[in-house]
Amino acid sequence: MKRATPEGLVREHVFGSVDEMLREADRSRRVGHDRCAVDRPSFIGRQFENWDDVMANANGDWPVGQRIVQEMLRELEGIDIGRPTSVARRRCWSEDAGDELCVARLRAGQPYWQGTSRQRVTGSPIVSIVVNVTASAYRNASDILWRGAVGVMLTDLLERAGYRAEFWGVSCASRAYEDGLGCFRAVCLKRADQPLDLPTLINGTSGWFYRTIYFQSYWVDYECEPSDGLGHPCSPRLDQESVRELCGANPVTVIDGVWSRDAAIAKVREVIEQLNQ
Repeated sequence: MKRATPEGLVREHVFGSVDEMLREADRSRRVGHDRCAVDRPSFIGRQFENWDDVMANANGDWPVGQRIVQEMLRELEGIDIGRPTSVARRRCWSEDAGDELCVARLRAGQPYWQGTSRQRVTGSPIVSIVVNVTASAYRNASDILWRGAVGVMLTDLLERAGYRAEFWGVSCASRAYEDGLGCFRAVCLKRADQPLDLPTLINGTSGWFYRTIYFQSYWVDYECEPSDGLGHPCSPRLDQESVRELCGANPVTVIDGVWSRDAAIAKVREVIEQLNQ
């Protein structure tokens, strides 16, 4: 679909799952469209034999990425996240005053006036995590994963603390097509009611996934002609209509601008501090 934005018209495509994105990208490839540089492993960030090899490994284990994230998780084991709470009105009973008298409780010698009071209770709010996977061609493929690593760590820490996390990978670019339109691609890597699946989140935000599957997804709209450089990278914003529609009324955390291990750990601590406040 096309959407008008402050930056101009954008072609938007939202994939409900990794499997859906893979299926659509593969279909576009089978009809003759090809934007995946499988023969450039140094640029992609991983060695593949061909497109079928990409498809075969897209949902599998990637030891390099998993090792990075596991090491960071161990480093942040002691970080404190308060359990999510909400203030709700709950029924209570009193002997002095209330809104309604319960005769049965009066006869039983129990507090008999029914009322309500505000109580702070634990809950399970949903937090949406949006990771920008877009990167310029000069970025080393290994640097692209750090934003995804932040998202994975936050998802793990939040769900251990009682939150439920929804995870989106997003790619935005201006002038991504020959007709001048921009591009917005989003894939849901984890729904709030799904268990944490590390390989899916790590793969889906890696440099090699971005420079194979995301690149090929430009051709999902068959009638469109992507520009030679696939546009100029943009950042998803909290006030962006496309982002708000992905996440609904959930609190949203956008992860971007993280290109190193130290920056990734600092970003995790920053987001947790904001949640605890």
